[in-house]
Amino acid sequence: IKPGMKWREEIQNALDTAEVAILLISSNFFASDFIDEVELPQLLKAAETKGTLILSLILDPCDVIFSLSELAQFQGVNSPNKPLSSMTENDRKATFNSLVKQISDRTIL
Repeated sequence: IKPGMKWREEIQNALDTAEVAILLISSNFFASDFIDEVELPQLLKAAETKGTLILSLILDPCDVIFSLSELAQFQGVNSPNKPLSSMTENDRKATFNSLVKQISDRTIL
């Protein structure tokens, strides 16, 4: 969002038009009221009604709360038991490559 833009309108536009949503999952993600009350409900509805692809990328340990969330119904890019913060550099690169492949497979269709 560029400086001077109305951030809520920009976020709403992005939510309305998204075909793919990459969620960077962390304890801070789950602590955000804005994500919980505004962004996530709209993305979950879009996944159900429009087929929006939800890709969760687990950044740090939050496997318990993730497993209790509505996001657990969607296969993540990486396992909640293996967040990026605990991976080797090579494993992180492989995870990012997997993410890119999933996006390109979806957007090429």
